[in-house]
Amino acid sequence: MHYILYPVSILLFFASICALIMKHKFLAVILFLLSFGGCARAGQDFKAEQAVVEQQERLEAQKAQDEKARAEFLELWYKISWITVSYNNFWDSQFLPTTEGIGNGSMDRITGYKNFQELNQASNIVFGKLENLKAPTGLTKSQQQRVNDALKAYQNSVAMRVTSTKKLMEMVDYNVARPSDVNKVMDDLSLSLAGTMVLYNAMHEVAGEMNITLPSEQSEYERHNKEIAQ
Repeated sequence: MHYILYPVSILLFFASICALIMKHKFLAVILFLLSFGGCARAGQDFKAEQAVVEQQERLEAQKAQDEKARAEFLELWYKISWITVSYNNFWDSQFLPTTEGIGNGSMDRITGYKNFQELNQASNIVFGKLENLKAPTGLTKSQQQRVNDALKAYQNSVAMRVTSTKKLMEMVDYNVARPSDVNKVMDDLSLSLAGTMVLYNAMHEVAGEMNITLPSEQSEYERHNKEIAQ
């Protein structure tokens, strides 16, 4: 609207000047007031249109920021799923068969030591990978805090497995397994199992707040393996 009012107001202003020159004072005053009112209305219309444009720009910027945060959050879940599932699969395939084998004598100490050593190394690798995982900055402060706290809790649980497997290696190496040491190791390992659920629950909770339905960790793990195979 201001695109029309500005030219009209200018014409009215010049018309008022002409009327004044021609000594039509009353007409000059009327034309001048009309031109002034038109400029004022044009200015108001311009500000209103500018406010609409700025609001639209803010909405588009917020939408882009939200989409970026969603993409980064899904990428974080993808990495978490691959790390946790692959680590848990390896742990399950090694830990119980080794402890049972050593316990009933069906596995020799050298093999048992090697298996615990591999679990220790895998735990150290996972611990290092978790150092690089952080909540996306596009999340709210509360969401970032919960995700980062859960990542830290899971990392602490992995650290407990590092310590426990190291202790098991020493037991096998020296062929000394005191009941108190065995109980301590098993208690720590039981506590470490909670870390995975703490992380999964936090991620699903934040995903719900963002209206995101997370794929299962198993499907993300399988997707990762397919991408590697291609």
